[in-house]
Amino acid sequence: MTQAILDKMKRRKAIRSDRQMHKQLNIEIENDCKAAKEKWLNDKCHEIEELQKHFRLIEMHKKVNQFIYKQKKISTGCIRNENGNIIFDDKKRCRKMG
Repeated sequence: MTQAILDKMKRRKAIRSDRQMHKQLNIEIENDCKAAKEKWLNDKCHEIEELQKHFRLIEMHKKVNQFIYKQKKISTGCIRNENGNIIFDDKKRCRKMG
């Protein structure tokens, strides 16, 4: 995302009361995000094509693997305290959630 998109998001958050303007800004943000993603994808594809063109196949495969096989963080859905320990007591969990 670009800084311009982030600025529009801040403006959208500030004008929640004006529904039409909020909707208009939301559509603009969605279109800008799609365009930014498309540009990012084209840049990545261009990098991979350049590596292939110059027969730098090992680097090309590394780029492709970084692009395709992203590590997914496994979430257990546990609630943790400030020290990172899992909270098992229901009362403490309720206080942490609320």
